[in-house]
Amino acid sequence: MAASACALLAALAVIRPGGASDPWAKLHRPLHLPQLAPGAACPVSRVDQRLDWKRINIFGGSGIGRGPVYPGLGGSGGTAYARSDDQYGGPWASGKVFWYVRSSYRGRVLIRGHRLDGPERLGFNGRRLPARELRIEPWDSVSWEGQPTGGRGVPSSVRVRTPGCYGAQIDGATFSRVVVFTVAVQRSWLCGPDTVNRSLAGMLDAFNTGRARAFSRGFTVSGRFEPYDGAPRRYIATRHGAIESIVRARHRAGDRWTTFGVLPPADLNNGLGEATYGLNLHVKRRGTASYDQGAKIVIVCTSGRVRIWLGPVWTI
Repeated sequence: MAASACALLAALAVIRPGGASDPWAKLHRPLHLPQLAPGAACPVSRVDQRLDWKRINIFGGSGIGRGPVYPGLGGSGGTAYARSDDQYGGPWASGKVFWYVRSSYRGRVLIRGHRLDGPERLGFNGRRLPARELRIEPWDSVSWEGQPTGGRGVPSSVRVRTPGCYGAQIDGATFSRVVVFTVAVQRSWLCGPDTVNRSLAGMLDAFNTGRARAFSRGFTVSGRFEPYDGAPRRYIATRHGAIESIVRARHRAGDRWTTFGVLPPADLNNGLGEATYGLNLHVKRRGTASYDQGAKIVIVCTSGRVRIWLGPVWTI
């Protein structure tokens, strides 16, 4: 009897309070993400200007928030671009984020989040269904050019069902931070920024070298090309042949268009299957003008081709 009692006491001695053996338990603090009314402006976190992001050279160019853990979104203006699930066919779109951890913090990192202007949660990685949280161990890191000594970085996918304003709570042993960003969901990679940038660069090269047919191939069959609003004669074309005629005429006149910025849409999931881009152009017209103007370009997501091209305007 005494032996049994001793054995029982010994067993009780090694039983620990629930969660005490889990090193992640203390990082599961209550979420303190802000709430937004539907349609309210998204309070996107700012880039931390204290860091030399050009030297650190993370994916996304720079990190937002106060640190010591920063998401690099791979876009501009605090927007993460997610693409529909072409691999597993589920409802969760996926976008790439790079989580940079400064050398001043060496502990574990727990990241969770949800949409601030709606009920949807933020997921991470996974297959058809994402995980509810992202865990970064002290030894987790990839290597990259420019990586600071002691700095860490982990790429992940962020998963959403709908576009909107999202918040991520980043918990470490000594801090709890919130970062806020928008997520734009691309219906197709064909109207995503990387693909559109390459396509427009090719079309501008064709325009500047007089390759009219190569330029017109960037349009849908019934695509509309309307440059030079306000010109002495109207330039409007709605078929490939007419588009090619404009390109040949303006090439003979010595026109050249050089881009200095492509402006992606805030929401690539607009329900229309299209994406509207802005294109900043430096326009040269031989012997008459040299000026900066913009163009509006509507891309069809199922084909990646231009449906409407408006601009640049005619300036004397």
